[in-house]
Amino acid sequence: MNEPLHPKKIAALLAAPGPVRFDHLIAQAADSETLWGLKNEEGWVSLANNAQADGFAIWPHPDFAQACATGDWAGCEPVAIDIYRFVEDWLPDMASKGLSIAVFPTPAMRGVWIAPGELKSCLEEELAQYE
Repeated sequence: MNEPLHPKKIAALLAAPGPVRFDHLIAQAADSETLWGLKNEEGWVSLANNAQADGFAIWPHPDFAQACATGDWAGCEPVAIDIYRFVEDWLPDMASKGLSIAVFPTPAMRGVWIAPGELKSCLEEELAQYE
């Protein structure tokens, strides 16, 4: 179970630039071996980038996902995703479907957009440090 984060830590990371949030997610996901998505009875949430391409949103901790459960995502709940399953199964599947990943979006829906293959490489590199 994840311990709740201090509200100041949540606010600071949500206000941080995209590259800082991206690096935090990679390190935290490898350390905890878990990512977080938002889900409701209809399934996982997604959002569109500036080119209107669909993307799957992920966060490093349920508190960040919960902070984004507003507006269209109101009523959604953070759900844990096993990092190894995400890397080995989900990312290749998303790549085959032409989806992108929105890494650590903020409540203003500002995330770092990355191709599944690139994210897979980043996560595998970080996970290798824990072997």
